[in-house]
Amino acid sequence: MMTSRERTLSVQVKQKFSDFFQERGYKNWPAGSLIPDESDPSVLFTTAGMQQFKGWYTTSQPSTINCQRTTTCQPCLRTSDIDEVGDENHLTFFEMLGNFSFGEKDSYKMKKRAIEETWEFVTKELNIEPKRITVSVFSGDEKIEEDKESLAIWQEVAPGVEIKKQGREDNFWGLGPPAQAGRPSTPCGRTTEIYVDGIEIWNLVFNEFVDNGDGSFRPMESFGLDTGMGLERLMMALEDTDDIFATDIYRLWRDKLAKISRFKYQERPRDWRIIIDHLRAATALAEAGIIPGNKDRGYILRRLIRRALVYGQNLGIENIGQAFSDLPATIKEEEEKFGLAIKKGKKELEEILGRGQKEIPGQLAFDLFQTYGLPLEIIKELAGEQNIKIDEDGFFAAAESHRQTSRQGMEQKFAGGLADDSNETIKYHTACHLLLAALRKVLGGHVVQKGSNITNQRLRFDFSHPEKMTPEQVKAIEDWVNDKIKRDLPVATEEMTVAEAKESGAMGVFDERYGERVKVYTIADPSPSSGAEVNPTTGEIISKEICGGPHVKRTEELGDFKITKEESSSAGVRRVKAVLTKK
Repeated sequence: MMTSRERTLSVQVKQKFSDFFQERGYKNWPAGSLIPDESDPSVLFTTAGMQQFKGWYTTSQPSTINCQRTTTCQPCLRTSDIDEVGDENHLTFFEMLGNFSFGEKDSYKMKKRAIEETWEFVTKELNIEPKRITVSVFSGDEKIEEDKESLAIWQEVAPGVEIKKQGREDNFWGLGPPAQAGRPSTPCGRTTEIYVDGIEIWNLVFNEFVDNGDGSFRPMESFGLDTGMGLERLMMALEDTDDIFATDIYRLWRDKLAKISRFKYQERPRDWRIIIDHLRAATALAEAGIIPGNKDRGYILRRLIRRALVYGQNLGIENIGQAFSDLPATIKEEEEKFGLAIKKGKKELEEILGRGQKEIPGQLAFDLFQTYGLPLEIIKELAGEQNIKIDEDGFFAAAESHRQTSRQGMEQKFAGGLADDSNETIKYHTACHLLLAALRKVLGGHVVQKGSNITNQRLRFDFSHPEKMTPEQVKAIEDWVNDKIKRDLPVATEEMTVAEAKESGAMGVFDERYGERVKVYTIADPSPSSGAEVNPTTGEIISKEICGGPHVKRTEELGDFKITKEESSSAGVRRVKAVLTKK
């Protein structure tokens, strides 16, 4: 066990992890965006290191994968346990160290290599004593048999170490919900977990199956390794503490909060932990370009900021921005808005309390929270001063109803990628068709759309491409799109069967997501260039795709097209952001 003098700082641990696996043939891969590829609507945020590689596990052609083994340090955000944050080990935002492999043909060799590497890193590189370690393997059930291979390997690699057999809830894992129409297949598999002093630090997932979505599983054509080790929990083991917020990762956060809190960490640890975790998560989201709002990711960001501010009040903090001067401007602006909203909410609540009611209905209390951000704790406190009760069951029922409605709306939004159907959003939607055509023209026919997000102010477009675009390529794409806009080309639509659409050459994903009949949108140039694909009726085909619409009638309506940013979205996927300006 490391002494206090030998404690490894988190940045050094990350480097040690990367170096260890690079020496063993893994390629150090850049972290994916905290905002995942929107062709996968199963999650709002990146929740695991393997998320950017998800398609690599299910490909039927492993030889097309850019790299067979990778290692990353991936920022992740999970809000499923947000109400648990405040204890010694729950977080919303964390970093996950991981090593991955794809296209494996021998599952036993894959498992043996992974377990041997894991044991060597933990006991030799990190110097964690074997007596502190326990491991677990999948015990088997009626659908998937026991993982006898992993059990035997552990017995060979780490004789004497306690091995626990656990069920599906603990030792079987997949990324996202099961496959269904419009949603990618989910790689999944049995896992083996490593615990130090009873705390899970590392999870090894052996992706051997695909979830069919009907309760059954099918073997994958090739296997894959997906491991994840939470950096923050690992630091607990290395620094010999049972409090994750006592590790070096949070030291600067604690020091800054101590300057403005009226209470010490030991006096109000839950409030301190919530504030630190939520501000760290909010900072990551703000830096990823998310703006506080009332829907989807914006709602999550707003909730994180406002929860941090509410618990700051418990510590007597009037202005968190004073201590954390380097917080993104987005968070500081939201703090100002929240202060004004709280004042309005309290005034509204005072009027409600003055009506002489003995109990405030749960829906009304939730409306105060939803409209003004007035927390239930504050509502209860002010109402209690007048001996008025709150229907808390009704409050939580209204909150759950809101969550369900939001979730359904999110799924509908991601299905088409459109935030609304305003005129500006429709223009951006049409521009996406020209952008895809331009990308294929400039970069090559390997480019396919991987996701999009369209608002009335900008478009974001994800596409398959293995490397960063050069400035010359970006300019060539802009020029190509603007040329087609300037030519004022017609945008035509016709309805046909899926078979007819496929026969016509329309681009699309030909699977169960479509109904019997589809709409095909075509942008064509009546004056074709030499050697172009020409339709006798419409002229040169510029773009032809299956799409639910809506679109503009002619391209000149779009204005000028400008790419504002080009970046990595995930492994093998690039992302561009673009705007349209009036001429």
